[in-house]
Amino acid sequence: MDEVYYIDIAEKFSDSPAGRYIDDGDFCGEIFLKDYLLPNIKKYKKLVLDFTNVLGYGSSFLEEAFGGLVRETGMSKDDFESRVEIKTANDPFLLSEINDYVDEELSRERSKK
Repeated sequence: MDEVYYIDIAEKFSDSPAGRYIDDGDFCGEIFLKDYLLPNIKKYKKLVLDFTNVLGYGSSFLEEAFGGLVRETGMSKDDFESRVEIKTANDPFLLSEINDYVDEELSRERSKK
């Protein structure tokens, strides 16, 4: 397993990712999840996702990408925090918003058991 996968979101994906599903557009959470997160979480020990130059993002994008990562992999909060690093220089709320979606998904999973 390789060490680190780094992606500049604005450069390699979109400077304004939005939407949940493929029908919502080319830069939606479902595409980011399937094309970037899932393949690379299996291949690398850590993902570094740099949102520094992202101008904005949709909440549905974040939920589908990061809540979806938890849904698809079954990872714990500790796994998520140790394997996914979010970088941003411009948005102090991004990390807490992503963590909220991860926590919501983990809570849904626990309630199913």
